[in-house]
Amino acid sequence: MKAVQTTIRKLYRNSRISQKLFLAFSLMIAIPAIIISFLFIRTQEAQLYKDAMAEGSSHVSRLEGQLRSRLTMLENASSTALTQKGFVDFIHSDMQADGLQLVKFRQNQYEQMHNIIQSYDLISQLSFYVDNPGLHEIWPEIYRYDRFWPQDYWMTLREENGAAFRLFSLQEGEHTLSYYRLVRLQGKQNERPTIMEIRARHSAIFSDLLEERDGSFFSVVMDGSQPSRSVYNAAHASALVADGSSRIS
Repeated sequence: MKAVQTTIRKLYRNSRISQKLFLAFSLMIAIPAIIISFLFIRTQEAQLYKDAMAEGSSHVSRLEGQLRSRLTMLENASSTALTQKGFVDFIHSDMQADGLQLVKFRQNQYEQMHNIIQSYDLISQLSFYVDNPGLHEIWPEIYRYDRFWPQDYWMTLREENGAAFRLFSLQEGEHTLSYYRLVRLQGKQNERPTIMEIRARHSAIFSDLLEERDGSFFSVVMDGSQPSRSVYNAAHASALVADGSSRIS
């Protein structure tokens, strides 16, 4: 290193005045230019990062608003269903006691409930699980509570103020989000409360999130209780890259 410095000093001392002046002027121009270029690049990087964060934040906020709107729609559907007092009262009565009353129920209250469900494009199914020995099952709207799993889930709903969402339905699992709600706490100690389940397919709930975005964004919805379970667009370019990387590693 010292030998190099010595050589440079020797060359500088032996240089003509014109060469020394040229070198001095070159350094006076080059050093500020390098500093300005560095600052300009850093400023551009910061602006690009800021713009990307703003665009990403806007995208996420838009998706959040759309998803909240759809979840609210499921909640509203459950509230509308529970306004059908004749339906709710009848499924808690001895439905098998009077065949004529059952026929009238099928033609009136049941049909009204069925029409309510069909009026919501987002909903795939709405079901009641009732702990009633006199129940007459009418699938897929009315089930005996014994068909519900896990049967102690009503305790979780009670802790969640009577209602809760699950990203993966307890009944259908892989491609369905469900909204569960306690309907009626039975009077007898051994009876379990009635549970309402509203199911909506992931493709309907997350339609905007799952659609192709030309590789600009890649969104994933994860189950908070089981992070390994997620909902995303497997055909998205980013998903394909991530899948390929995981296989290589």
